Amino acid sequence: MSVDAHLHLWDRDLFAHDWLTRPGLENLNHSFGLADSPGGPDLTGRVLVQALPDPRETEWLCGIAAAGPVPTAVTGWVDLLRPDALDAALDRVLAAPGGERLRAIRPMVQDEPGPGWYDQAPVLASARILADRGLALEFLVRERDWAGCLRLVDAVPRGRYVLDHLGKPVITAAGPSAGWRTFLTELSRRERTVVKLSGLLTESDSDPTASMIAPYVLHALEAFSPRRTMYGSDWPVSILATDDPTLWPTILADIVGSADPDLFTHTARRVYTLEEHP
Repeated sequence: MSVDAHLHLWDRDLFAHDWLTRPGLENLNHSFGLADSPGGPDLTGRVLVQALPDPRETEWLCGIAAAGPVPTAVTGWVDLLRPDALDAALDRVLAAPGGERLRAIRPMVQDEPGPGWYDQAPVLASARILADRGLALEFLVRERDWAGCLRLVDAVPRGRYVLDHLGKPVITAAGPSAGWRTFLTELSRRERTVVKLSGLLTESDSDPTASMIAPYVLHALEAFSPRRTMYGSDWPVSILATDDPTLWPTILADIVGSADPDLFTHTARRVYTLEEHP
Protein backbone atom coordinates (compact mmCIF):
# COMPACT_ATOMS: atom_id res chain seq x y z
CA MET A 1 0.00 0.00 0.00
CA SER A 2 1.43 3.41 -0.97
CA VAL A 3 0.55 6.97 -1.94
CA ASP A 4 2.50 8.79 -4.65
CA ALA A 5 2.66 12.32 -3.26
CA HIS A 6 4.22 13.92 -6.35
CA LEU A 7 2.97 13.12 -9.84
CA HIS A 8 2.76 15.36 -12.92
CA LEU A 9 0.49 15.16 -15.95
CA TRP A 10 0.35 17.40 -19.00
CA ASP A 11 -1.51 17.61 -22.29
CA ARG A 12 0.43 19.33 -25.06
CA ASP A 13 -2.77 19.86 -27.05
CA LEU A 14 -4.44 21.81 -24.23
CA PHE A 15 -1.57 23.86 -22.83
CA ALA A 16 1.58 25.33 -24.39
CA HIS A 17 4.10 24.06 -21.81
CA ASP A 18 6.81 26.12 -23.49
CA TRP A 19 9.31 24.96 -20.88
CA LEU A 20 9.21 21.50 -22.46
CA THR A 21 10.91 22.85 -25.59
CA ARG A 22 14.16 23.52 -23.71
CA PRO A 23 17.20 21.52 -24.85
CA GLY A 24 17.56 18.26 -22.96
CA LEU A 25 13.84 17.80 -22.33
CA GLU A 26 13.01 16.01 -25.57
CA ASN A 27 11.90 12.86 -23.72
CA LEU A 28 9.31 14.91 -21.84
CA ASN A 29 8.00 16.95 -24.74
CA HIS A 30 4.76 15.07 -25.32
CA SER A 31 1.55 14.44 -23.40
CA PHE A 32 1.51 12.31 -20.25
CA GLY A 33 -1.83 11.11 -18.93
CA LEU A 34 -2.97 9.26 -15.86
CA ALA A 35 -3.15 5.99 -17.81
CA ASP A 36 0.57 6.30 -18.57
CA SER A 37 1.63 6.88 -14.98
CA PRO A 38 3.46 4.32 -12.83
CA GLY A 39 1.62 2.65 -10.01
CA GLY A 40 0.29 -0.84 -9.72
CA PRO A 41 -2.09 -2.68 -7.43
CA ASP A 42 -0.41 -1.36 -4.28
CA LEU A 43 -0.99 2.30 -5.19
CA THR A 44 -3.83 3.65 -3.05
CA GLY A 45 -3.57 7.41 -3.61
CA ARG A 46 -1.97 10.18 -5.67
CA VAL A 47 -1.19 13.87 -5.52
CA LEU A 48 -1.23 15.61 -8.92
CA VAL A 49 1.14 18.60 -8.94
CA GLN A 50 0.95 21.61 -11.23
CA ALA A 51 3.56 22.14 -13.93
CA LEU A 52 2.35 25.52 -15.26
CA PRO A 53 1.68 28.91 -13.64
CA ASP A 54 -1.87 28.79 -14.98
CA PRO A 55 -5.07 28.24 -12.96
CA ARG A 56 -6.66 26.58 -16.01
CA GLU A 57 -4.18 23.72 -15.68
CA THR A 58 -5.10 23.47 -11.99
CA GLU A 59 -8.78 23.17 -12.88
CA TRP A 60 -7.91 20.48 -15.46
CA LEU A 61 -5.96 18.51 -12.84
CA CYS A 62 -8.87 18.78 -10.40
CA GLY A 63 -11.20 17.25 -12.98
CA ILE A 64 -8.80 14.35 -13.50
CA ALA A 65 -8.43 13.91 -9.73
CA ALA A 66 -12.19 13.66 -9.26
CA ALA A 67 -12.45 10.89 -11.85
CA GLY A 68 -9.30 9.01 -10.82
CA PRO A 69 -9.35 5.32 -9.92
CA VAL A 70 -7.79 5.95 -6.50
CA PRO A 71 -8.19 8.87 -4.04
CA THR A 72 -6.39 11.83 -5.61
CA ALA A 73 -5.54 15.36 -4.43
CA VAL A 74 -4.17 18.37 -6.31
CA THR A 75 -1.39 20.85 -5.66
CA GLY A 76 -2.26 23.74 -7.96
CA TRP A 77 -1.28 27.27 -8.93
CA VAL A 78 -2.87 30.68 -8.45
CA ASP A 79 -1.20 34.08 -8.52
CA LEU A 80 0.18 34.80 -5.03
CA LEU A 81 1.36 38.25 -6.11
CA ARG A 82 -2.29 39.34 -6.21
CA PRO A 83 -3.62 38.88 -2.67
CA ASP A 84 -6.46 41.27 -3.50
CA ALA A 85 -7.72 38.77 -6.08
CA LEU A 86 -6.67 35.56 -4.36
CA ASP A 87 -9.96 34.65 -2.70
CA ALA A 88 -11.81 35.04 -5.99
CA ALA A 89 -9.17 33.01 -7.84
CA LEU A 90 -9.41 30.19 -5.29
CA ASP A 91 -13.19 30.27 -5.42
CA ARG A 92 -13.09 29.80 -9.21
CA VAL A 93 -10.88 26.74 -8.90
CA LEU A 94 -12.93 25.28 -6.06
CA ALA A 95 -16.16 25.77 -8.05
CA ALA A 96 -14.78 23.91 -11.09
CA PRO A 97 -15.44 20.17 -11.50
CA GLY A 98 -13.29 18.38 -8.94
CA GLY A 99 -12.29 21.65 -7.30
CA GLU A 100 -12.84 20.12 -3.89
CA ARG A 101 -9.68 18.07 -4.56
CA LEU A 102 -7.45 21.16 -4.25
CA ARG A 103 -5.22 20.83 -1.20
CA ALA A 104 -2.17 23.03 -1.79
CA ILE A 105 -0.79 25.88 -3.90
CA ARG A 106 2.70 25.84 -5.41
CA PRO A 107 4.37 28.95 -6.84
CA MET A 108 7.21 28.03 -9.20
CA VAL A 109 9.84 29.99 -7.31
CA GLN A 110 12.76 28.05 -8.80
CA ASP A 111 11.97 29.79 -12.10
CA GLU A 112 11.94 33.33 -10.70
CA PRO A 113 14.78 35.57 -11.95
CA GLY A 114 16.28 36.22 -8.52
CA PRO A 115 16.10 35.43 -4.80
CA GLY A 116 13.79 37.02 -2.25
CA TRP A 117 10.46 36.03 -3.78
CA TYR A 118 9.00 34.88 -0.47
CA ASP A 119 9.96 38.14 1.24
CA GLN A 120 7.55 40.24 -0.84
CA ALA A 121 4.63 41.78 1.05
CA PRO A 122 2.00 40.48 -1.44
CA VAL A 123 3.32 36.94 -1.06
CA LEU A 124 3.18 37.15 2.73
CA ALA A 125 -0.39 38.44 2.52
CA SER A 126 -1.32 35.58 0.19
CA ALA A 127 0.31 33.05 2.52
CA ARG A 128 -1.95 34.28 5.32
CA ILE A 129 -5.00 33.84 3.09
CA LEU A 130 -3.95 30.28 2.20
CA ALA A 131 -3.49 29.51 5.89
CA ASP A 132 -6.93 30.89 6.74
CA ARG A 133 -8.49 28.77 3.99
CA GLY A 134 -6.76 25.57 5.06
CA LEU A 135 -4.57 25.23 1.95
CA ALA A 136 -0.92 24.24 2.25
CA LEU A 137 1.86 26.22 0.57
CA GLU A 138 4.29 24.03 -1.33
CA PHE A 139 7.92 25.09 -1.80
CA LEU A 140 9.58 24.51 -5.20
CA VAL A 141 12.98 26.07 -4.54
CA ARG A 142 16.71 25.79 -4.87
CA GLU A 143 19.46 26.89 -2.49
CA ARG A 144 19.10 30.63 -3.07
CA ASP A 145 15.58 30.57 -1.55
CA TRP A 146 16.10 28.21 1.39
CA ALA A 147 16.46 31.08 3.85
CA GLY A 148 13.38 32.75 2.36
CA CYS A 149 11.32 29.64 3.09
CA LEU A 150 12.32 29.82 6.75
CA ARG A 151 11.45 33.51 6.95
CA LEU A 152 8.04 32.94 5.39
CA VAL A 153 7.18 30.08 7.74
CA ASP A 154 8.17 32.26 10.69
CA ALA A 155 6.11 35.18 9.35
CA VAL A 156 2.99 33.01 8.88
CA PRO A 157 3.36 30.27 11.52
CA ARG A 158 -0.26 29.14 11.30
CA GLY A 159 0.21 27.98 7.71
CA ARG A 160 1.04 24.46 6.54
CA TYR A 161 4.10 23.94 4.37
CA VAL A 162 5.45 21.19 2.10
CA LEU A 163 9.04 21.16 0.81
CA ASP A 164 9.30 19.47 -2.58
CA HIS A 165 12.36 17.44 -3.54
CA LEU A 166 14.10 18.21 -0.22
CA GLY A 167 14.77 21.72 -1.53
CA LYS A 168 16.64 20.44 -4.61
CA PRO A 169 20.14 19.96 -3.19
CA VAL A 170 22.78 18.91 -5.70
CA ILE A 171 23.28 15.19 -5.13
CA THR A 172 26.98 14.29 -5.27
CA ALA A 173 29.22 11.47 -4.09
CA ALA A 174 30.74 13.96 -1.64
CA GLY A 175 27.45 14.05 0.24
CA PRO A 176 25.20 16.87 1.47
CA SER A 177 26.53 20.36 1.95
CA ALA A 178 26.61 21.88 5.42
CA GLY A 179 24.21 24.58 4.20
CA TRP A 180 21.60 22.06 3.11
CA ARG A 181 21.90 20.05 6.32
CA THR A 182 21.39 23.21 8.34
CA PHE A 183 18.39 24.27 6.24
CA LEU A 184 16.66 20.90 6.64
CA THR A 185 17.32 20.87 10.38
CA GLU A 186 16.06 24.43 10.80
CA LEU A 187 12.95 23.78 8.71
CA SER A 188 12.15 20.67 10.73
CA ARG A 189 12.03 22.80 13.88
CA ARG A 190 8.98 24.55 12.40
CA GLU A 191 6.39 21.97 13.36
CA ARG A 192 3.89 22.71 10.55
CA THR A 193 6.34 21.67 7.82
CA VAL A 194 6.75 18.36 5.98
CA VAL A 195 9.06 17.19 3.20
CA LYS A 196 8.86 15.02 0.11
CA LEU A 197 11.42 12.38 -0.81
CA SER A 198 11.06 13.12 -4.51
CA GLY A 199 13.03 14.55 -7.40
CA LEU A 200 16.40 13.39 -6.12
CA LEU A 201 17.28 11.25 -9.14
CA THR A 202 17.33 14.27 -11.44
CA GLU A 203 19.42 16.33 -9.01
CA SER A 204 22.26 13.79 -9.08
CA ASP A 205 25.44 14.89 -10.83
CA SER A 206 26.05 11.34 -12.11
CA ASP A 207 24.11 8.07 -12.38
CA PRO A 208 22.08 7.99 -9.14
CA THR A 209 22.75 5.16 -6.70
CA ALA A 210 21.44 4.24 -3.26
CA SER A 211 24.82 4.93 -1.66
CA MET A 212 24.96 8.41 -3.18
CA ILE A 213 21.41 9.41 -2.23
CA ALA A 214 21.30 7.73 1.20
CA PRO A 215 22.93 10.56 3.19
CA TYR A 216 20.29 13.01 1.95
CA VAL A 217 17.37 10.70 2.69
CA LEU A 218 18.68 9.68 6.10
CA HIS A 219 19.30 13.28 7.18
CA ALA A 220 15.77 14.23 6.13
CA LEU A 221 14.32 11.33 8.09
CA GLU A 222 16.44 12.14 11.12
CA ALA A 223 15.26 15.75 11.05
CA PHE A 224 11.59 15.23 10.19
CA SER A 225 10.88 11.57 11.07
CA PRO A 226 8.71 9.42 8.77
CA ARG A 227 5.58 11.07 10.19
CA ARG A 228 6.56 14.30 8.42
CA THR A 229 8.08 12.75 5.29
CA MET A 230 6.38 11.53 2.09
CA TYR A 231 7.35 9.42 -0.90
CA GLY A 232 6.84 10.97 -4.36
CA SER A 233 7.78 9.57 -7.77
CA ASP A 234 8.21 12.94 -9.56
CA TRP A 235 7.07 11.11 -12.69
CA PRO A 236 7.45 11.87 -15.58
CA VAL A 237 10.25 14.34 -14.80
CA SER A 238 12.11 11.33 -13.37
CA ILE A 239 12.41 10.04 -16.95
CA LEU A 240 15.28 12.51 -17.36
CA ALA A 241 17.29 10.26 -15.02
CA THR A 242 15.89 6.82 -15.83
CA ASP A 243 13.37 5.05 -18.03
CA ASP A 244 12.69 2.63 -15.17
CA PRO A 245 9.76 3.90 -13.05
CA THR A 246 10.69 1.42 -10.32
CA LEU A 247 14.23 2.78 -9.83
CA TRP A 248 13.38 5.47 -7.28
CA PRO A 249 11.13 3.32 -5.05
CA THR A 250 13.74 0.56 -5.30
CA ILE A 251 16.55 2.91 -4.26
CA LEU A 252 14.43 4.30 -1.45
CA ALA A 253 13.57 0.80 -0.25
CA ASP A 254 17.28 -0.07 -0.29
CA ILE A 255 17.93 2.91 1.99
CA VAL A 256 15.02 2.76 4.44
CA GLY A 257 13.06 -0.40 3.67
CA SER A 258 9.71 -0.52 1.93
CA ALA A 259 7.37 -1.10 4.83
CA ASP A 260 7.25 2.22 6.68
CA PRO A 261 3.53 3.09 6.63
CA ASP A 262 4.07 6.77 7.44
CA LEU A 263 6.62 7.52 4.73
CA PHE A 264 4.84 5.59 2.00
CA THR A 265 1.20 6.17 2.94
CA HIS A 266 0.01 7.84 6.12
CA THR A 267 1.88 11.16 5.99
CA ALA A 268 0.55 11.94 2.51
CA ARG A 269 -2.98 10.90 3.49
CA ARG A 270 -2.86 13.20 6.48
CA VAL A 271 -1.24 16.20 4.74
CA TYR A 272 -3.52 16.05 1.69
CA THR A 273 -6.59 14.70 3.54
CA LEU A 274 -6.92 11.79 1.17
CA GLU A 275 -9.73 9.42 1.96
CA GLU A 276 -8.97 5.78 2.57
CA HIS A 277 -9.05 3.49 -0.43
CA PRO A 278 -12.39 1.64 -0.55
